[in-house]
Amino acid sequence: LCRLSKYLTPEERKETCIPIGRMIDSEIWSVKNSAASATMQLYRDDDEKLMFVDEGEALRRLLKMLTVRDPRVHENTLGAILSLMENAEVPDMLLALDPIPSFVRMITALNMSV
Repeated sequence: LCRLSKYLTPEERKETCIPIGRMIDSEIWSVKNSAASATMQLYRDDDEKLMFVDEGEALRRLLKMLTVRDPRVHENTLGAILSLMENAEVPDMLLALDPIPSFVRMITALNMSV
């Protein structure tokens, strides 16, 4: 899907929001990680990023993903969050979800492992 993303119409991109969001909620880590990676490749302009945040509940799902595993394996998760934050409206939406506990857990765990 990611390789074909440059050929997708805006309507087809919109149709990927919910399945990609559900993949992030999967119980299987490789599926979650692949979906986070796909987020960075599929949703490139501001409108698409905002659409994914709204339609796919992306921020809530990505923050939940941060609490699932060892913080050292979250490069795609953090990359997806940062990619979505390129849209000027998304940082306020992220703060409304109270992301601080998820980020503090990651930073604390990373500091302890150094």
